[in-house]
Amino acid sequence: MLEPFERMLSTDEKGALLILFHRNPNLKNSVQGLATLIGKTPREIAGDVNDLTELGLSRHNSSTGVELISWSREKAEEIQEKLCAAISHANAGRIFKTTSWTLIS
Repeated sequence: MLEPFERMLSTDEKGALLILFHRNPNLKNSVQGLATLIGKTPREIAGDVNDLTELGLSRHNSSTGVELISWSREKAEEIQEKLCAAISHANAGRIFKTTSWTLIS
């Protein structure tokens, strides 16, 4: 049940991209631009960007001729809710309330 969460954080680069998009949810940038923002090369993060897209957390848009990657806030919230439910279920004997919890702060 925690597979998407584990997959989201399987590399330091994915973690850096998640933090970047969480702090800048309206960001749209190329792989090269994202790599520059997190201090990596495009080659180092290309697989991570594709993995986040497969999870539904980022979207590719090439309508302008340049492939831009953007954040999917809806999918991030969906995964966050599933994670909270899994944690709550695992802690069934304890009270675990998540009123304003966010995945990454």
